[in-house]
Amino acid sequence: MRQKSEQPNPDEAMRKTAIALIDVAIRAFMKTHGVDRETAQRWIVSAVETVVEDWKPIPKKPTHKKPQGRRGARMRPT
Repeated sequence: MRQKSEQPNPDEAMRKTAIALIDVAIRAFMKTHGVDRETAQRWIVSAVETVVEDWKPIPKKPTHKKPQGRRGARMRPT
C-alpha cells in the first residue's frame, strides 16, 4: 500500500504558532499580574473579543496607473 507523502501543512504550522503565542501571552500575564492561568485566560479572551468587535479591515492603498506611451517621454510645450 502507498503511503501519503509527508508535506507540511501551512495551516497547521500557523495554528501551532498561534497556540504558542497565546501560551506565552498567558504565562506573561500570570507573571505580570500574579494571577492563575484560568484568570489570565479569561482576561486575554475578553481582550481578543474586544479587538475582534472593533476590528476594521485596513483599506488598500490606491494603485496609481502608469502613463501610457513611451517610457520617459516628455511633452514639449507648444
